[in-house]
Amino acid sequence: MVPHRWGGNPLTGPTVYLGLLRLDGPPPACSLSPEEEARLRGIAAPPRADQYRAGRWLLRRLAGLAADVPESAVALTAAGPPRARLDGGMRAPFLSLAHSGPWVLGAASEGPCGVDVEALGARRDWAGLAAHLGVPGAPDEPGVLRAWTLREARYKALEPSRAAVWRLRGPGYLACLVAAPGARPRLHVFGGATAPPLEPEPLEPEPLP
Repeated sequence: MVPHRWGGNPLTGPTVYLGLLRLDGPPPACSLSPEEEARLRGIAAPPRADQYRAGRWLLRRLAGLAADVPESAVALTAAGPPRARLDGGMRAPFLSLAHSGPWVLGAASEGPCGVDVEALGARRDWAGLAAHLGVPGAPDEPGVLRAWTLREARYKALEPSRAAVWRLRGPGYLACLVAAPGARPRLHVFGGATAPPLEPEPLEPEPLP
């Protein structure tokens, strides 16, 4: 058996270590692999480069919490959907990452999970997005972003027909977590982000194509 240590309880579902970071300045210091450094050098826009480095730091922090190992024991894929590898052959947690504006949201869990975050206040074609997403009623930013973040989080969670959803909203952002039914989210905040309540709500299974 591959050794691992998880915070989940088989009677209540896995623990999801959720991290919300607000970038109010330079991203937290983080040791990157040569592959990650190469990826970072290829990002021309400074805000996007800061998001990348911040995401690396946050995922290592959350993966370490989930597996009860030091952050230095966590290796990450440099590009694409985030994947972790742990020293000593330990089982690595499932990861998910999203960012928008100054906000970076990540998750680590024993089972599949997905997150998405959107900064509020952007100028967009809300009517067009509402029509694309099938949002009923008069289109507005919160309604469209609730549908959008749910769609993105469910896609990242890989198991859209067997999942539950939690909503997060605070000053300047709206976010969503999708994980296994009975999962127990534990929210950690960094960089001045406020800690909103996690609001579990039922998720009706959507028909699969």
